[in-house]
Amino acid sequence: MSDERWAIYIDIEGFSKKYQKKDNSLESLNALMKAIYRIGSNCFPKEGERIFAHQFGDGFLIASDKKENKLDRAIAITISLMRYVLASGGVAKAAIAEGSLEDIKSCYPKEVTDKCKVSTLPLGAGLMSIMPVMGTALIAAIAIDKKSPSGSLLTISRKMMGRFATEYQYSAIDSELVAIKWLKGDQPLVNRICSASYLPLQSEDQRIKTLVNYIQQNIKSLSKGWVENTSKYQ
Repeated sequence: MSDERWAIYIDIEGFSKKYQKKDNSLESLNALMKAIYRIGSNCFPKEGERIFAHQFGDGFLIASDKKENKLDRAIAITISLMRYVLASGGVAKAAIAEGSLEDIKSCYPKEVTDKCKVSTLPLGAGLMSIMPVMGTALIAAIAIDKKSPSGSLLTISRKMMGRFATEYQYSAIDSELVAIKWLKGDQPLVNRICSASYLPLQSEDQRIKTLVNYIQQNIKSLSKGWVENTSKYQ
């Protein structure tokens, strides 16, 4: 499919530092992967509403099946993921964009695709993994993520304003970007997604306390800007 659809790029904050220190980075990645799987399997399993997820290191690209005029579902899924990662002891950062996403496997060398089983093929006694998906959705989502300030933020382009419900509060970052407030508020669609996906719900007070505890426990490895932005855009 080459039509535009929304795409979420989400990854674990501080993963590389925590991984090098043998900290709980893998637990956070485990939580993110589990939440994506549960949401896709339990909440949106049918054609038309289904989602597609592709792992890139400590992050995932999650895309819709087709273009959606409203962005409520994309935002609600992202908030659900970020809250579950937080409840599991980590924090995530995410960006939402739109664009195409296509299977480009047919562009790969025939000698590779002939031996490729799903997404891997042998290299003698070694192994090659390939990613057969590419498109402007991936490029745009990562571009927004890179432009976004440091911090546990959910960022979208200002061009997306007016396409989501007022229950999703936001703060302007600059002339191009807006931060959706993922920590606070009680959004019905988020609650429905979490309930259907068997993801435990924390109250707003619990989420705030959990984030404060995370910052206090990791203050030595967090920059001043990271702490300020994470607090400012909530």
